[in-house]
Amino acid sequence: MPKNFKRDRFFWITASQTAIVNFYLGGFGPAQSLLRADQGTSLTIAGLHGTVMGIASIAAGYANPHLAHKYGRSKSKWIGLTIFAVGLFLFIVSPPVALTLPATLLTGFGVSIVINTMLTSMSHHYGKAAEVAIPQANGVASFGFVCGTAIIGTIAVLYRDFWRLGLLLALPAVVIVMILGRDNEKEEHVPDDSGPQSGKMSLKFWLTWFGFVACISSEFATSFWSAALLKDRVGSTAAISTVAIVALGTGMGIGRWYGGLALKNLKLDSQLLLLIALQFFSFIVFWLSHSMLL
Repeated sequence: MPKNFKRDRFFWITASQTAIVNFYLGGFGPAQSLLRADQGTSLTIAGLHGTVMGIASIAAGYANPHLAHKYGRSKSKWIGLTIFAVGLFLFIVSPPVALTLPATLLTGFGVSIVINTMLTSMSHHYGKAAEVAIPQANGVASFGFVCGTAIIGTIAVLYRDFWRLGLLLALPAVVIVMILGRDNEKEEHVPDDSGPQSGKMSLKFWLTWFGFVACISSEFATSFWSAALLKDRVGSTAAISTVAIVALGTGMGIGRWYGGLALKNLKLDSQLLLLIALQFFSFIVFWLSHSMLL
């Protein structure tokens, strides 16, 4: 694994794009208990917001190759960010659950397009150094996650009825990044005559995919429901519980920025097994704990 790489303009623009969508994830996920209270729905109905985000991610996975083929990776990121901004605006101005669900679907689709394209574009741009570049870009994205959780939670503590307005901060950030980040590519993207890349995946891919799905599932379950769990277990308010989830994003950021460097002497398979074991242990401790400190 390369020890370092040059964090160029491409790195910071791409990392900023993912930080913006993670700002939304950091604020929206832990705020599920706030949203549920606002809409007066059951846990099942409130959980549908997470379900539609999952559906949006699957749809984005199918759409990504076609967007990249037709428009190129660079434009695909901006398309995803635009879809995200439209969906987020609709979510903020649409209080009823019948409207927040489709708005969340649209927002989630844009989020996944941005993240998926970030991974492929960084892998293409940095080559072997992508092993360091991608985790560190994800570390920057985690900073956005922490800011989203902290800001939305703080607004909920001070002004309970206006927590959604905190999500609006992502919209001017989108505009700023678009103004500063859009550059005229020297070569216009020309779609390949053979169409989007295709082919069958190996058994190793599907085994890895299964483990990846399990890890992401626990991450989103923790992000979406940890605030509600804290509220039930320790008796904290929905607002305080939301703020407490800053710890989740902080841990994600530290692990993403320094994890690859700290474990660079281990084989990739050993790194994966160690981190899955750590994640499993931490999740069990969190699930069984009845103390805010744990």
